[in-house]
Amino acid sequence: MVRLLSRIFNTNYPSLLVTYGLTLLENILELLYPLLIGRAIDDLLQEKYMGIISLASLWLLHTGIEVARNIFDTITFTRIYNNLVVSVVLDQHRKGVASSQIAARSALSREFVDFFEQDVPNLVTSIFGLIGSLVMLLLFDLRIVGYCLLIIILITLMQKFFIKKYLGFNYS
Repeated sequence: MVRLLSRIFNTNYPSLLVTYGLTLLENILELLYPLLIGRAIDDLLQEKYMGIISLASLWLLHTGIEVARNIFDTITFTRIYNNLVVSVVLDQHRKGVASSQIAARSALSREFVDFFEQDVPNLVTSIFGLIGSLVMLLLFDLRIVGYCLLIIILITLMQKFFIKKYLGFNYS
């Protein structure tokens, strides 16, 4: 499975790097919203409009990048899926595998593409959200960051305990 994921990435890495780069840029822009909202409010209270113009500009840029990423993602991941399915079908047909098994394996190919299309960007977004939140809290109050890190450690420890229980129930 890891070999197939590596092959998919190595074959398509230029397109994947562009789509992941756009995802990173989108996440960075998203982290700027609280800052620019605060500045917009401060400027409006002083009857200035530069803050709201900056916020609107960020929103337009973020929306444009999001639209471009969605278009590029659709093209990239459709092409990856089509290439993968064609290679699976041809390989399985050449080996004399039954049609029903070929159909099932073709459908399973979608799961591999979904990993790159959904799971990797979701992981990046979650990491950016966590780190961005901690940095913003750090700028606000150092004690809150300490409490958050303590909570993360406790949740991680609890998760290890519950994963062992889960695996014991489901795989025994």
